[in-house]
Amino acid sequence: MRNRSSKATWNAVLSMFGPYFIANLIMLVAIIFFWVTQPKINDPSTYWSIALVGLLLLAAALFVVKGARGLQRVNAEAREDRRRHAAGLPLERE
Repeated sequence: MRNRSSKATWNAVLSMFGPYFIANLIMLVAIIFFWVTQPKINDPSTYWSIALVGLLLLAAALFVVKGARGLQRVNAEAREDRRRHAAGLPLERE
């Protein structure tokens, strides 16, 4: 089977998922921890487990937001580069 996608396409896909690697890893740890401890909502001895899973989910959400803001910044820079290219200006900023 022939490879129909270019190397640039794969680089774009991998760069898009790059910022979310840590968030995905934390989510995996949270899911495994939840599965191993199996906390019960009525059992006071497992409140620490529920709290720890919630903390891990919050940390993963923060990394997702951080990654999304980074991608948003890259998109804004690319938009500015396209505008400068269309206006005939050099891409290097002074």
